Amino acid sequence: MSEELKQQQDENQVEATTQDQATAQGSEINDELLEKAKELLKSEFKSQIDGLNRTVSEREKRIKELEREKMSHEEQEQDRIKELEQEKERAESELRKSLIAKHLFNAGLNPEVYANRVIGNTEEEISSDVELLRSQYDTDLKTRLEQEKNKLFAGKAPEAGAAPKDDLKTQYENLVKSGKTAEALAIKRQASREGINL
Repeated sequence: MSEELKQQQDENQVEATTQDQATAQGSEINDELLEKAKELLKSEFKSQIDGLNRTVSEREKRIKELEREKMSHEEQEQDRIKELEQEKERAESELRKSLIAKHLFNAGLNPEVYANRVIGNTEEEISSDVELLRSQYDTDLKTRLEQEKNKLFAGKAPEAGAAPKDDLKTQYENLVKSGKTAEALAIKRQASREGINL
């Protein structure tokens, strides 16, 4: 009876393990399928959104044209001037963004990270601010490195060269007393290379 019970438990365990493995594989496959489905939906919706944006833009232009037809000649000119000023502002904004990105990139700073920290509208102002930002970045980096170095060494001077004779002897004796024969043997070999008898 106990043998049959043990065999039944073994079979149940094998079946449970097989089910766990199948579930894990199914989960991996489901994750892959889910990612593929997300990508397909993103591309499909992106193209639909782009099409809708174009349609909205065309209709907005048409509405503006119809409104202009209702305006007097002077009102049409004022509206056109207003549009041109807005277009100029957009172009200046894009130029400013590209100048900032160019100067940050040339300074070795990531434009995506530092672009919003740059102040200035002219190329000279932007260049000057980027130089100041780079200088501050370098100063901060040096300070952080110095702090980390100080933490690492905690005010101790790094040890260099061979250990003094007394130190090797003390280390050897302590290792032998604590039963660490491999480390004691290594210290003894180091001492013999340095001409010290222990």
